[in-house]
Amino acid sequence: MFHRITLLLLLTLSLACKNPEEKTVTTVRDIEIVDRSDLQIFDVATITRVVKLETVAEALIGRIDQVSIDRTTGDILVADNSAETSVLRFNPEGKFLTGYGKQGQGPGEYQFFDAFAVFEDSSVVVSGGWKLLHYDENGMLIKEIKFSDVTESIQIIADKIYVLAATNMKAVDQAAVVLDKNLEVLNTLGSWHPKLNKDRLLPSNGSARYGDFYVYLDFHDLGFHFFDPLAGKSEHHSFPSHNTEEWSAVYEKETLTTEDEKIIMQNIHHFGSLYGSRDGVLLNEVCVAKEIIRYWLFQPETKRFIQFKNDYTNDKDKFPWNFIAGEGPDNYIAVLEDTDLFTQWRDKVPAFADLNFTAKDNPLLIFFNLGGLDVP
Repeated sequence: MFHRITLLLLLTLSLACKNPEEKTVTTVRDIEIVDRSDLQIFDVATITRVVKLETVAEALIGRIDQVSIDRTTGDILVADNSAETSVLRFNPEGKFLTGYGKQGQGPGEYQFFDAFAVFEDSSVVVSGGWKLLHYDENGMLIKEIKFSDVTESIQIIADKIYVLAATNMKAVDQAAVVLDKNLEVLNTLGSWHPKLNKDRLLPSNGSARYGDFYVYLDFHDLGFHFFDPLAGKSEHHSFPSHNTEEWSAVYEKETLTTEDEKIIMQNIHHFGSLYGSRDGVLLNEVCVAKEIIRYWLFQPETKRFIQFKNDYTNDKDKFPWNFIAGEGPDNYIAVLEDTDLFTQWRDKVPAFADLNFTAKDNPLLIFFNLGGLDVP
């Protein structure tokens, strides 16, 4: 049983954007929302494979913060921002291959890790410590530059680097900086609310790649931008939210206290993360005050949105993974780091049957798609 809703979106149409990468921003007025609140995403998920990452001295992972796939070799790259070498490469079966840079202040090093992305030639760009660093596939430094932004996430599309800014040290409000492969700045894209540059109140994963399109979130509202780099056109999708005038009044204060930030994070209604794969753009709607944690699937070709069940619950056992951390061309990628959860799901997930997973092992990566979703 499901319901369809046609939603009229009243958005601002801008034909002359201040950021040169976007030639036009168009309004998407009529969209279709399919209510599948009878389903969790795992109800329609197909696990295509589970990868156990090799546990060796050079690659001891505390927590996976990001996962990406090298679309040329199929290698798996993961990030652990607590590790000395934050970005690690494994082959498709999980065997450790190499790492990229390390934490430090010298050439090829970064004081802290922010994000990474992979080029089609398998070279890797890493952001961290107010630097952008470009390494070849084997981990040798090609070039590094100083970079004024603390980076929220990075995507690479057609050899252009899209760096979503978490904090902009120049106090300007662009959402993304676009660079070429030589780390030369080309232009900027979109805008954040100016307060975000100061207070770093941002999504956990604010951008994604869907095919050759770049997708990035609004932070302060329930919406996102879908950008076509080839055409230079951006669609802005925005939805009715529970954001209130009272919440906005707190947000507009000149200086935010710790209590103010807590109020914002409790009351803000937005998409907290997104990931792109062939099935569409998977978004996670969050509003703590209204007890909402719900996945949406956006299918760009049909302009259709599918809403799944509200999963706001303390039940940590509803999925056979702890969290979603990445994307590839054909799958979303989840992380399982809890051995008790693995044991609980072992008899229910055929891909777990032949695995031995202990607390001494690196986390498991679970590749899944939404092939079981049936929406006419």
